[in-house]
Amino acid sequence: MYKNAGNTNRIFYFIAVIVEILVGRSSAEESRSAVEWAKKGVEAYHKGQFKEAVEYYDRAIELDREYSAVYNNRGLARLRLKDYEVAEKDFFKVLELNPNDIEARVNLGNLEIKRDHPRRAISYLSKAIEIKPNTYQAYDNRGLAFMDSGEPGKAVMDFKKALSINPAHASTYNNYALLLASYPKEEYRDGQKALEYA
Repeated sequence: MYKNAGNTNRIFYFIAVIVEILVGRSSAEESRSAVEWAKKGVEAYHKGQFKEAVEYYDRAIELDREYSAVYNNRGLARLRLKDYEVAEKDFFKVLELNPNDIEARVNLGNLEIKRDHPRRAISYLSKAIEIKPNTYQAYDNRGLAFMDSGEPGKAVMDFKKALSINPAHASTYNNYALLLASYPKEEYRDGQKALEYA
């Protein structure tokens, strides 16, 4: 009887291994398909076909509901379509799956800038900086939010920090030049310096 119990345990173990292999294979195939749909979404996004990109990302998510990068990409496409509420849900889903995701926080900051909520944007971008201090995009975008909230001194500091991290980031130069060329307060307006940064 003891001998048969050992055989039974081996049989159950063997069945469990086969089931795990089959389930693993099925998951791998689904993930590959999700990756393929995600790639199609990225291609459509880069062609400016944002609606189509969302559709491809939807298909990828149907196959892999924990593919956080796809939620982030879909949120960006929705942001370009000005579908802000749904974009926000996608970015929050990314944070649900990965609470320390920097891109989702930066994208939430950008979303709030577009909604004209600079204080909220500053909050998201500051958290991104807290998690990963060398995120130049977060400094650049927080600089814009500080401009919008009437804090040019903090904007200047953030633009300078972004440029110290990534001196080749053209957008930061443009944003800094915009501040220097057009800010209403005389102490921050400097046309000559704006030309240097533009």
